[in-house]
Amino acid sequence: LNGVMRVLNHVEEGLRLLFESLQSHGALIVAAAGNDSSEAFEKGLPPRPPRAPARYESTLSVASLNSNFAPSKFANAANIPPFDAGVATFGGESFNATSADGRPDAVRGLYLSPLFPTGEQNTSGWADWCGSSFATPIVSALGAHLIAQGWSASNVVIRLSAGSQERRSER
Repeated sequence: LNGVMRVLNHVEEGLRLLFESLQSHGALIVAAAGNDSSEAFEKGLPPRPPRAPARYESTLSVASLNSNFAPSKFANAANIPPFDAGVATFGGESFNATSADGRPDAVRGLYLSPLFPTGEQNTSGWADWCGSSFATPIVSALGAHLIAQGWSASNVVIRLSAGSQERRSER
């Protein structure tokens, strides 16, 4: 077990160094914070910290919100001190959850497989999914749009993170 842990630590250190290098060359790196805080939520505890690579200082971490603009019950934190480059956007709540207006509290997207992972028939070609992985493309697209407008990746991270700080102070 110690050997496996050593290998995993080396792999993670390599990823961290790769992402730092990409950031130093102007890349915007956006990553999902993770979805393993359900147990913490049920116990009334704070969410778990972001998973790798979202926990790296070089990465803009994204957490999931539900349709009430509250953290999804499963959502990991977008950041941990001293780093504050984390944001949250819509990622849905859970399987079969609905919003106040009766719509699925989920991100809807194309799903081309004839069967869902549960074995249920896919008759429409659409699927409702939840998670920080579904919130992350929203932030990635916004970041790409801002970069196309001439913003640097570091300014995108600062502005998006500051926007989430402003939103928190309004509550």
